[in-house]
Amino acid sequence: MDQDVSTWHARIPADIDRPEPVLWNLTARQLLVVTPAGLTAWALFSLLLGHLPVWLLIIIAAVLLALGWVLACGRKDGIGLDHMAWLAARWKIQPKHRHPAPPAVDDSGVIDLDGRCAVLLECDSAPFHLPSGEEQDQMLATFAAFLDSLTSPAQIIVQRRRMDLTPHLDRLRTGIPELPVALRRAARAHATFLDGLQHHHELISHRVLLALTEDGPPDTAGEALLRRAEDAVSQLGALDVRARVCDGDSADQIIHTSLLPHTTTATTDEEDHA
Repeated sequence: MDQDVSTWHARIPADIDRPEPVLWNLTARQLLVVTPAGLTAWALFSLLLGHLPVWLLIIIAAVLLALGWVLACGRKDGIGLDHMAWLAARWKIQPKHRHPAPPAVDDSGVIDLDGRCAVLLECDSAPFHLPSGEEQDQMLATFAAFLDSLTSPAQIIVQRRRMDLTPHLDRLRTGIPELPVALRRAARAHATFLDGLQHHHELISHRVLLALTEDGPPDTAGEALLRRAEDAVSQLGALDVRARVCDGDSADQIIHTSLLPHTTTATTDEEDHA
């Protein structure tokens, strides 16, 4: 057997989340959108017949049916257009400014969620495409065992943020005079390269977070949750994924930057190595 090809194969339909069709390959939600459009077109055609030309009535009915069909069957970014229209209407009538209160975080990093508690782990990503097929099989089996060991809800969060290299460039240029003469030219060239890279490209950093949860308040369930988090660090280490449990300050910073993503644009050394 070719060890460069993984033995894990599965056929996953593209519409796996699509509800079961009810009639004419349409779901109940789609029928609820198409049926009123059809009835409205029929009612207008019946009421206006004899008052307007037939060709104009056919055009009006066709437009109404087409709008209903597009609204029922169209999708954008994986969301149905009717659902998107409903979300847009809700957004329009609701207040535009909210100030969510961040949850309380103790020094150990346990987050109080009012009857539940959570712990955040900051993780690296594993280069899955580089190992051979046999190694990929082992990684998948290890990750499947890790997921199977979870006894409470967990969430994997991937955050994408714009990178600002200005603080790093300032430190680099400040330290150039202290470098040996042979390295100064290389350091200046590297700083020039990074400066051009930042001005001509949109740099994006990725941060992967794993949130583990447990029923109960932090004072009763927090210690057990922290032990589970340390076990998760060990299990992820078998996948060559470096993970660390966020302490109170780190978890609090992550929560605040997630609620207000545009307030912090600089990338620190800790974020670069996380």
